[in-house]
Amino acid sequence: MLGKFISEIAYYMIFSVIMSIALLSTILYFRTKDRTIWHFLGVLYMQTVLFLIAFLYTYSLSTGYAIEIGAISENLALFGTIFMCCVITLVIYLTLQYTIFLLPLDEKQSRLGKLLIGACCIIILLVELVAIIFVTGGEWVNEAGRNLNALFSFGSLLLIAPAILSLVYHRKTEVKGNRQLLKGIFISFLPVVIYFPIDFFFLSDSAFKLTHIAYAVFAVSVYMYLTKHYTVNYEPETTDVMSHTEKFYKKYSISDREIEIIEALVVGKTNKEIAAELYISINTVKTHIKNIYRKLEVKNRVQLLHKIKFSNGDSPIG
Repeated sequence: MLGKFISEIAYYMIFSVIMSIALLSTILYFRTKDRTIWHFLGVLYMQTVLFLIAFLYTYSLSTGYAIEIGAISENLALFGTIFMCCVITLVIYLTLQYTIFLLPLDEKQSRLGKLLIGACCIIILLVELVAIIFVTGGEWVNEAGRNLNALFSFGSLLLIAPAILSLVYHRKTEVKGNRQLLKGIFISFLPVVIYFPIDFFFLSDSAFKLTHIAYAVFAVSVYMYLTKHYTVNYEPETTDVMSHTEKFYKKYSISDREIEIIEALVVGKTNKEIAAELYISINTVKTHIKNIYRKLEVKNRVQLLHKIKFSNGDSPIG
């Protein structure tokens, strides 16, 4: 009983880490609308969905609710199994896409790699469905829990492929951030070679699997990169931001009053503080800020800082 309790607590902790990182990364994206952050959200979301399904199943076990998906109907059990196969395949696909994105490949190689990934994932999905049908013999209701565990374990084993690619190529890429991310991939998923047999033979009935650690390490490595990317590109030093603003102001026809407000925004002053300093009302400050955002085509202070920093033609880092 104690072992089961510890197993569930460990699982909930891993799930909480992954879901929290997905949510925090989403916040970063909505603050910045940064394409780099957007590129990594897909794989984080799919991992969260994967763990959410297992979380709901584990919760039903611990609370005594009906644990078979098919307790409602056989059709629902069948749908749940197929849905799980699709989620597993999508996690593999997005992780491989993520890896290809980081590799030092030319456009032709990258396009070929994406086509191969798509074809392989279609084959994987078909194999998963055939295997599940063969193993369960159509007993979707009775085999729901077994299906879930088997799909998760074998699907995770397939993530060794991007780990091997990352190990081979991480020293060949010249982009430091990409090298860091590739290192995170093989550190996360290569140990699955060891985790899988332990999970399969000793933790098959446990809520927590050692393989879960791989997903958590991966999510943490992605978030570490994204926070660094955010800090470098969207929270630069004030002196750095204001070093080339004269040309910037002329380019966007920024008025003298708007310049004063931008300089106050850059150093982190609130609307109330700006109003008091410039002897104008808060509503006037808000109107000026709205006009500034409209001229610069930004939506918040974070994007404003980013726009000013790279107004001299520099490219964002990462």
